Amino acid sequence: MKNSLIAIGILGVIIFITFFAIGGFEGNLNSALAVNDGKSFNEKLNQAKSSNKKVLINVYTDWCGWCKKMDRETYKDAEVNSLIENDYVFIKLNAESNEEITYQGNKYTNAQFVSAFGITGYPATLFLSSNGEPITVVPGYIEPVMFTKILNYIAKDVYKKKTFDDYLKEVK
Repeated sequence: MKNSLIAIGILGVIIFITFFAIGGFEGNLNSALAVNDGKSFNEKLNQAKSSNKKVLINVYTDWCGWCKKMDRETYKDAEVNSLIENDYVFIKLNAESNEEITYQGNKYTNAQFVSAFGITGYPATLFLSSNGEPITVVPGYIEPVMFTKILNYIAKDVYKKKTFDDYLKEVK
């Protein structure tokens, strides 16, 4: 009996270590980045509208190495995480899923939704206004320092007044 309990304990420790070694938890579970907080796409859009926050949609696929790198490095960055938590409603969206969502009165699978925005490479970051209107899509992996600049540019509505290049000249 004692040997069985020891074996079970050792097995538990191995599973725990393996889980974290392969990236079982992506991000801080207490943060805005916790995988959709158990809320549906539509609940997240409603949350954005009621809180008057913009929407950040992290478009990814399960097989995408750059998506995993962005999860590990960019989304786990303390400043990025703080900006998202304060200024955005975060949605993580698997581009290849056949899960159905409703956007602006139309039903789409995740794959159809992503395609409607012209997204063909991953990762991609889609920004929407608090009312769900498209702002922009930023393709590819983005390092934390640049991502914080993008987050501020959009959150503070600077995109309505000047180009991103002009903004970058001011914030270097």
